[in-house]
Amino acid sequence: MSEQDRESEPVPSPPAQTSDDRVILRVGDRRFTTTKSTLTDGSDWFRAFFSGRWNHALMDGAYFIDADGDLFEHILRYLRRKVFPIFYDNAKGHDHAMYLALMKEAEYYQIEPLRRWIEDKSYRTAVVVWYSVKVCRNYDGSNELFPSNHEIQHIPFFEEEQVYICPRGIALHRGRPGACGKQCKKVQGDTEDIYVTEEVLKMVVIEKRTTILRDSCTELADWSDQDTPL
Repeated sequence: MSEQDRESEPVPSPPAQTSDDRVILRVGDRRFTTTKSTLTDGSDWFRAFFSGRWNHALMDGAYFIDADGDLFEHILRYLRRKVFPIFYDNAKGHDHAMYLALMKEAEYYQIEPLRRWIEDKSYRTAVVVWYSVKVCRNYDGSNELFPSNHEIQHIPFFEEEQVYICPRGIALHRGRPGACGKQCKKVQGDTEDIYVTEEVLKMVVIEKRTTILRDSCTELADWSDQDTPL
């Protein structure tokens, strides 16, 4: 065969997924439609389940698994995309009970990367919370807009301050010694600057920003070669 003939040959495409690969699971009281390849790719338990050594199919061709269907939803979601789950609420934090329940399911289905990820509490580094604290005077944040992953807390308080008084009594110069000009200095003469003690309203503004680090939720190419995070 000539070089030209070889170049004109069509490139073989990967085998298409056939209907024989599709499978229906009844997990507890819930029904899931997926493929055997999805299930067996990341689970030793499903590899044994579909090895052909046993016939688990029901009369309608579905497979029954006596397990929690709500938890299996997260198991299947992981097997499909290899993305680790995050159960986090801005007000309550991580749902540790959910992580523990899912870890036991991952152990049952022999999904080692998922089990280890939860056991090592790697989800704690996948969710990052930034805090910013500032003290403002004459703060007016009524028209500020923030993204939905931001939380703003305002804490008002009073603090005593020495407030500058203009020698001419000009209100716009109050608290602003630099605003006084020659006329003010002329009225002041040789006397010291005048200050009065006042309680000034200030505001502590606490900003909380929550972000999920996408790369921390994706399965590593070869988990077995990775060190367990501290």
